[in-house]
Amino acid sequence: MTGTPAPLASRMAVSTLLPNGFIASSSLGAFIGVEIRYDTPLGKDLRADSLLQDGFQAVFLGIGAYKGMEMRIPGEGEYEGFMDCLEFLRKVNLGDKSKPGERLLGAFRTLKERHQSLPELAQAAAFYFQDQIQVEEQAAKSEIITIPRDGRDWTIGVIDVPSFYRDYRALSNGDKDYTSTTKDVKRLIGELEAKGIDGLIIDLRNNGGGHLTEATALSGLFIDNGPVVQLRNSNGRISRLDDPDPVPRVAYNGPLAVLVNRYSASASEIFAAAIQDYARGVIIGQQTFGKGTVQNLYSLDQYVRRPDDEGLGQLTLTIGKYYRVTGESTQHRGVDPDIALPSPIDATVVGESVRESALPWDTIRTTEFRAGEPLDTTINSLTANHISRAKEDPDFQYLLEGIRDVEEARSRSSLSLNIEKRRIEREEEMARRLERENMRRAALQLEPLATVEELEAIEGPDIHLDQAAAIVTDLAALREVKAAPTQTARIVQ
Repeated sequence: MTGTPAPLASRMAVSTLLPNGFIASSSLGAFIGVEIRYDTPLGKDLRADSLLQDGFQAVFLGIGAYKGMEMRIPGEGEYEGFMDCLEFLRKVNLGDKSKPGERLLGAFRTLKERHQSLPELAQAAAFYFQDQIQVEEQAAKSEIITIPRDGRDWTIGVIDVPSFYRDYRALSNGDKDYTSTTKDVKRLIGELEAKGIDGLIIDLRNNGGGHLTEATALSGLFIDNGPVVQLRNSNGRISRLDDPDPVPRVAYNGPLAVLVNRYSASASEIFAAAIQDYARGVIIGQQTFGKGTVQNLYSLDQYVRRPDDEGLGQLTLTIGKYYRVTGESTQHRGVDPDIALPSPIDATVVGESVRESALPWDTIRTTEFRAGEPLDTTINSLTANHISRAKEDPDFQYLLEGIRDVEEARSRSSLSLNIEKRRIEREEEMARRLERENMRRAALQLEPLATVEELEAIEGPDIHLDQAAAIVTDLAALREVKAAPTQTARIVQ
């Protein structure tokens, strides 16, 4: 890193910073180290990592969580004001934790009042604090869905994993309690099992990826030691990435499903593919994104840099591809679900396969691994039950009708520019939505909604998750049947 003086108004791109001054970035899962420069006339040691001390953690997040921003570096005479902003944000009562955006906005307003002469510094401190809020929002979370069936309540645990993250700052400082996806999921599994769950869903919908090591480590919570993914670089050299835990142990061995959609990409696909290839669980949802390439990011400023130049930017190069343990690439095709669910996400518009320059799908040699008992028969049974149940499920029919409306809207080739006509179309669309919602509620014996405002105020059902929970309940029931002792007839004389 360089520490050359620069004008007070110099700006730099800020993301999550590591103590060594490298950006923890992501290109749909590829870890990239990029040298940055901090320019300050301060005589003090105003390094990027020092601004993140005392609770401002440097955390690697995947695409979707990673956000770069333009941020002003404090100049001479402003250091104390900036640190005061940071201290305020650490101590201020931020209110309702369920609304981080409102918390940050309220704190920022207060800062602006306290620092009329330093509005940009207050904003800079707020950006640092916002990074920590984003970490909280991206952390894995759990819930339990109860499925009444056959005279009993089945409890299905759900762990939502929005990204594959790891707290590099804590890790580099030797903190054994550093935050990571794998550690959080392992803790949540323990909490769910303590409540007696019958099955588990790992929800990777909209998870664009993140840290590769977290994907391999998370796989190790469900499979014994073995390879998770293969990597072929641009020279053709193939390396194998295994579960990093040297001891063969799993955190959960019960009925398992992984829920994915078209926005599940990169590290999400590596995890889902491993679960599928090892026959450890059932993949449910939509074909995934198909992001199976590895990128590296090179700063062009290392070759040419003028003192008065804001920078030449960065060049992204593809340097390799990921392959499943079976030898099939996740590139272009992604991971096909074992049980497909209809989705409003258009796969002809979203995904690696729609890009003209995307690298094609290909294969390499299968690596040695030990899979579980094939699930083909089980999946056929689960699919048949799901199809039969969906025909009579008001929620599922509601989903299909909604998808049909979306597809009809997409098929329109013209759009009126008349504002009154557009308002009428909007009102008609909302009236149809209200009618469709009330049909669903009537079928479920729920109270109807009276107005569109009521419709917009409620949170609709997560139909894909509910369908997955029903399928995992079937899976748990099948496992109980297989585990039951064989009954033999005894002849009484």
